[in-house]
Amino acid sequence: GPESRDTVEQLTYGAAYSLDWQGRGSVDLSLSRSRYRKAIDFADLLRPDIAVRDDPWLATATGSLILARKLALYGGYVRGLEEAPIAPEIAINRNEAPPATRTRQMDFGLRYAVSDHMNLIAGLFSVKKPYFNLDASNRFRELGGVDNRGVEVSLAGSVAPGWSLVAGSIFIDPKIGGEAVRTRQIGDQPVGSLRRRSIVNLDWRPAAGHSPLSLDFALESLSARMANAANTLEVGPREALNVGG
Repeated sequence: GPESRDTVEQLTYGAAYSLDWQGRGSVDLSLSRSRYRKAIDFADLLRPDIAVRDDPWLATATGSLILARKLALYGGYVRGLEEAPIAPEIAINRNEAPPATRTRQMDFGLRYAVSDHMNLIAGLFSVKKPYFNLDASNRFRELGGVDNRGVEVSLAGSVAPGWSLVAGSIFIDPKIGGEAVRTRQIGDQPVGSLRRRSIVNLDWRPAAGHSPLSLDFALESLSARMANAANTLEVGPREALNVGG
């Protein structure tokens, strides 16, 4: 039967301002307050129930600037809130629930209209958040912060009538910073992190897109991934090909 029941409640309220300057660019600003509550009710009466609360202020600022008829510059800054995982069964503080984590994301890039129905995007990004894992004593806790910096490139749109394409790659250099890395308890690469993810999705619908028949092709390619906290073991790269209709 069920071992636990998780209940998460979140109420967010705030204000936002949006400016769309036709032919020149746009600006979006927002400020909000989020009330977050998480409760875990364990079926085992010997395990104490858990309740965590958080009431953060969250801010967002994004914008774009049209440089030429087909070229635009974009950027953004977002403060976010993510649910943190509870300590796993193998931890000495198993089932302990940390508070919700605060995240910060910044991105900047260019968007180019290859055609009226196809866009090319290239940008830089940085996503920072607390890093939770097991320490040397097998306690699950915040070991520092992780910064996922990288480059993203994508091409999306209609290649021709009936043909749709979504393709892109993300190249990431994730780094952990904090006490556990400085004292060499763990490596500076997060467990499960990868350096590259690439996808290609192609959809063909005959009769210039009016046919009820659709044929699909999808390819995903992942680089090697870090498999342990000491950064001494990796899971090899893999590719997945899907064809359907």
